[in-house]
Amino acid sequence: MLGTLEGVNFEMCEIHRFPNSILELHGKYYWNIFSLYEALKESLSICVRKGIRIDSIGIDTWGVDFGYIAPDGSLLGLPRAYRDPYTEGAPEEFFTQVPREEVYRKTGIQIMNFNSLFQLYRARQEDFAPLNGAEEILFIHRPTLLPAHR
Repeated sequence: MLGTLEGVNFEMCEIHRFPNSILELHGKYYWNIFSLYEALKESLSICVRKGIRIDSIGIDTWGVDFGYIAPDGSLLGLPRAYRDPYTEGAPEEFFTQVPREEVYRKTGIQIMNFNSLFQLYRARQEDFAPLNGAEEILFIHRPTLLPAHR
């Protein structure tokens, strides 16, 4: 979507629509992050071809999914999708180790099966290789902004 603000008028128009499908591989659900990256590049290319100057970019997500990043900065596999049912029941199990009240006090977020905390908990339980090799995680919702050209 392209949002344009002129004075007090704000308009939106669709620039490029693309699928955002989940890949099921070996019973696990993943985001096709490379397809999303290519679609984002295509969207920017369309803007360039149409002569549209971009001042900033915003990415809207649930904000709970992430990729595992190796010490050399490379992405370790595809990011798991929050829609993967592997986190079902994880909060209740986790609360036997850390009380619900303490989790809420530290995170301040609504308790839902697919929260990042429970994804990491399940990844540790299943000895998930990307987690084992990760130096850090990079959230998919991490904003990418370009400076305004003013």
